[in-house]
Amino acid sequence: MIRVLSALLLFIVTMTAHAGYVYQSGSNNPWGNTTNDTAMDGAFGAGQWSRGNAYDLNAILASDAAFIDGSDSNANELNSFLQLNRASLENYVTNGGRLFINSAPNQGSSFSLLFGANLNYSAYSGTASVNADGAAAGLLAGGITDQYTGTWFSHASVTGDSLISLIDGENGSILSYMLYGQGLVMFGGQTTTNFHSPLLDAERLLQNELTFLANGQVSQVPVPAAVWLFGSALMGLGGVSRRNKLKRNLSV
Repeated sequence: MIRVLSALLLFIVTMTAHAGYVYQSGSNNPWGNTTNDTAMDGAFGAGQWSRGNAYDLNAILASDAAFIDGSDSNANELNSFLQLNRASLENYVTNGGRLFINSAPNQGSSFSLLFGANLNYSAYSGTASVNADGAAAGLLAGGITDQYTGTWFSHASVTGDSLISLIDGENGSILSYMLYGQGLVMFGGQTTTNFHSPLLDAERLLQNELTFLANGQVSQVPVPAAVWLFGSALMGLGGVSRRNKLKRNLSV
């Protein structure tokens, strides 16, 4: 029995191991700047996350939380990646993964963000307001303002039946999230923070969004498949033990 339990514990460790936090921007940095990288450092610490210059499905699936940005000239590339890998990405979140899909396009048209959500281009917004749900999600941590302007703050809005808006613009939600299975997925149409004002608050706002991505509470308590298997195995072993005891009692 000890050998069985040890094997099951090793299986759990193997099945639940992840590679931390991932940021992927596509082939190019949005607008040629690295403000998203700076926000990842602020949220998770320098060297505590991995960077991808292309959309890498395997890296996302191995992560605890992934931020993928298809802004500027990366929008068509992101669209193709999402549609090609719909089932894998939706299963990742269903099983407890956390995913932030953002795109402020400079090309293409509206497209599906998966999970029943859509990106609506070009619903530009020059203003942004963190609403009550955004405040409750911790987006104002650090005492930052809830009102922003930008040229532009967003190039798109996001819509979907199950979305909870966190930041609103003049053309609808520009940052929303939903609970999906045991995980959480965020959707945005935001440009990078160098276009936002007040700048220092905007930089902290994006950090807070990433922190919510990684740590935001979901209503369900995630139960990884490996843990379920471990519990089932224990119940099975208990049943075997009870049956053996019963047989011994009957033979007396």
